[in-house]
Amino acid sequence: MKYILRRYFAYGFIFLILAFAGMLAFSRFTPARADLHFRLTDHRGRIVTEKDFSGSSSLVFFGYTRCPTICPLTLARLSEVQEKLAGQRQKINILFITLDPAHDTPEVMKQYLAHFPAKITGLTGPHEKLEPVYKALDVYPGHMDGRTAPDHSGFVFLADGRGHFRAHFTAQMSVKKMTHLITETINREKDA
Repeated sequence: MKYILRRYFAYGFIFLILAFAGMLAFSRFTPARADLHFRLTDHRGRIVTEKDFSGSSSLVFFGYTRCPTICPLTLARLSEVQEKLAGQRQKINILFITLDPAHDTPEVMKQYLAHFPAKITGLTGPHEKLEPVYKALDVYPGHMDGRTAPDHSGFVFLADGRGHFRAHFTAQMSVKKMTHLITETINREKDA
């Protein structure tokens, strides 16, 4: 009887590990639930909406300029992705939406984004304008008082040229894999 129980326990444990591994693999590239809608101020001080980016896909990343690790690494990786896609003649926007609007003014974002080779658009605005964008994608910035660091993940969202979110994936994904999945998604959209 003990042998049978151990055997079922072992099978159950293996099943849980495989289920968890499958869940992780699937969560790296699954469609998001919302569409991209906003009216925010870009890093040049202009009021922009999602319509200003229509016609080309966009990579959307939420972060803040004082972030010591996740944000600069992710933006550097997205810069590489944008460069590789340009080599394939595919234009893609990179939208960096602040989680710390009290600190991340257009001027601060402009100075910060100058350190990256890619054409990245920084977006900021009052909390009441940012909140609907956060909620649409289940982004929870935590503290936004300008003194403490916001909490955030490294998820990057892919929106098509019509503002429909098609996928999200972790920022830790390799540039090669991210570029491949973005190309695959864009091509699937063109074929549809």
